[in-house]
Amino acid sequence: PRSNDVELHRLDPVLTDLGQWQHMKQVQRYDERTVDVPTRSTFESTDRHQRVKPERLAERWGISTKRARTTMKATLQRATRSAILPLARRYRADRMYERPRLKTKFSTDTAYFPCASLRGKKCSQIYFNKCGFYANYNMTKADNNELGPTLPRFISDFGISEHLTMDGAAVQVGRKTTFMDTIRRANINHHVSRPYRPDENPAEGGIRELKRKFYRLINKNNIPMRLWDFVLDYTVDIANVTINYSRYSDGRVPLEVITGITPDISEYLDFTIYDWVFYRTDGGYGNNEIGRWLGVSHRVGPAMTYWVLPRSGIPISTDTVQTVTQAER
Repeated sequence: PRSNDVELHRLDPVLTDLGQWQHMKQVQRYDERTVDVPTRSTFESTDRHQRVKPERLAERWGISTKRARTTMKATLQRATRSAILPLARRYRADRMYERPRLKTKFSTDTAYFPCASLRGKKCSQIYFNKCGFYANYNMTKADNNELGPTLPRFISDFGISEHLTMDGAAVQVGRKTTFMDTIRRANINHHVSRPYRPDENPAEGGIRELKRKFYRLINKNNIPMRLWDFVLDYTVDIANVTINYSRYSDGRVPLEVITGITPDISEYLDFTIYDWVFYRTDGGYGNNEIGRWLGVSHRVGPAMTYWVLPRSGIPISTDTVQTVTQAER
């Protein structure tokens, strides 16, 4: 029997002698060496998921205790279970542990722009790596509700950085902010740069170089500043798939250095930012219309889907897009 209920069912109603009952209880007791089977029915336990010891790991993996102890020192055990109730439904793992650990250092800072974009964005949180890699998350305001979730989004998109450098902005270093809570949960080593010391935060130099490319595109293609968020997205995308001369990139494009996957640049070969294009809506069954190409639509639609600025001035996402030739212009 594994519970008191079974003992009660087997108990003879006429059994009144306490000595006989005590003898039955002793006979039905489990072996104390069976630590994973409770002798009494349990609904709640603090030992349901015990801390793994080298001896237990050696038994489970079929290795020596010495090898198990050395293995535990050389590896991480971050994804621990914490349930205290009996198994009643599927375990839900913390998605933080499903992401890869990026064995490199990142830095972050907020970049501001002169006006609100068509989508109401006023600034962007930039994550930078010295290999020339950028990740940007555009915001309407640099507060806890918008800046805080950029780090979980970065982790979801690319992985967990081993080290993160940032400035001392309250929205980043505040104890109860979403940003710091994510750093603690993801176990990210971090460093806060001193005031008026931009040399301590590599993101500031990275943003300076990114803005140089950004304004070059704005001036070359005569793009309205209200479209700055689309131009910034495009600038970041192109920088991440372009070979640079950084000694940290080792002759590879920055996106491959960070993710380990060789990127496909097919989406960027036919158009440039603010280029004239023909497009169709309604799944390609609509009429040909003319608009401006605003970049790749990463989070809307399938692959090879693009943002287009139509005559209405409201950006739309469509996958039926064709460049306008010089003769047609």
